[in-house]
Amino acid sequence: MSSRGKLTDRAAAAVQPAEHDLIVWDEALPGFGLRVKPTGVKSWVVDYRDEQGRKVRTTLGRFPNLGASAARREALSALGERKPSRRHDPQALTLADLWAKYRARVLAKRKPTTKVHRELLWRLHMMPKLGARQLATIDVEAVEDLLAGLEGPGTRANVHSLLAAMFNAALRWELWSGLPPTRKVERPKRRRRLRFLSTEEWERLGEALDWAEHHSRVTRSTVRWLRTVALTGLRKREALGLKAGDVNLAGRKIVLEDSKGGGATIPISEVAAAYLRTIMPVDGGLLFPGQVVGQPIKNPDQGVRTIMRHAGIQGVTAHALRHSLAEAVLASGGGLKELQTILGHKSLASTMVYAHIRDEAVRAAADRAGEALGSALRKKNPAG
Repeated sequence: MSSRGKLTDRAAAAVQPAEHDLIVWDEALPGFGLRVKPTGVKSWVVDYRDEQGRKVRTTLGRFPNLGASAARREALSALGERKPSRRHDPQALTLADLWAKYRARVLAKRKPTTKVHRELLWRLHMMPKLGARQLATIDVEAVEDLLAGLEGPGTRANVHSLLAAMFNAALRWELWSGLPPTRKVERPKRRRRLRFLSTEEWERLGEALDWAEHHSRVTRSTVRWLRTVALTGLRKREALGLKAGDVNLAGRKIVLEDSKGGGATIPISEVAAAYLRTIMPVDGGLLFPGQVVGQPIKNPDQGVRTIMRHAGIQGVTAHALRHSLAEAVLASGGGLKELQTILGHKSLASTMVYAHIRDEAVRAAADRAGEALGSALRKKNPAG
């Protein structure tokens, strides 16, 4: 049993014994570690390989008799005379080894949804193909073969991004030298097909939501959640986790502590505020509670499909309602900066995907002005 951390006297003193031998390896010095026996005895150790390539582990001394700084100096001396153990040799590191480091040191700090998504990418697509490969053997051809075997531009782009992030981390940790192979492979482009609801579809959706309010196949929380998404443009997870304290009805805004781009304050319309007022929980808890007490509805997708099917709307998810709200904002004269705030985008670059709608709205306004001016200029001059 082993783990990893920065070994200091304080860290060594804090390590608790387990049922079996536990070794905490140092993050900064490969091969240097602290072994803890079930009895609580702690000893500094160093791993290396002898001239025949056999793994050797040497005990440097017991803690606290031998402090961390002194043990590290002895480990450096030992490793300077011998070849480090294969387990800690950067040249022998496999992609699975790098994933374990990346998962513990980088991914652990990410949001839960991000961690789940990255774990799936690794387990389903990357580990089977490249997990056992040594980093030194992963070249441009290996990366291209991996991406070529994946279905869908979105999956290919996501796998490329994760692999690039792992290699960049290896560079920072001095486990890789030179240009990572991911930088020599063009990042796959996602095909973004934005689906917008027509006016007629909006009307049919409203009728379907009214129908679903009294239909046993769709929970009331799901219906209220979908109507809220349609009126506010919130992302799926943002809306699911809404609590009464997140909604400021007087100020007509929703304060999100944990959105995709970090914290965000989302302005809402009078119509949205009026609707939210009717569903505000009296206990100040979740707006869309699920079957488990204190938890929101787990997955509203099935209910959304039932509602869309009743409305006769195809190819629309809850996220498409966010796109449709963006279209409505720009078509009514709103600018990209205003839309960025409404959608809670951290960067304006994310909002630029809707720029073509803004351009169409501007052209339509120019056409209306041109027709008015043209009509005035075409008036016949008085006879004379």
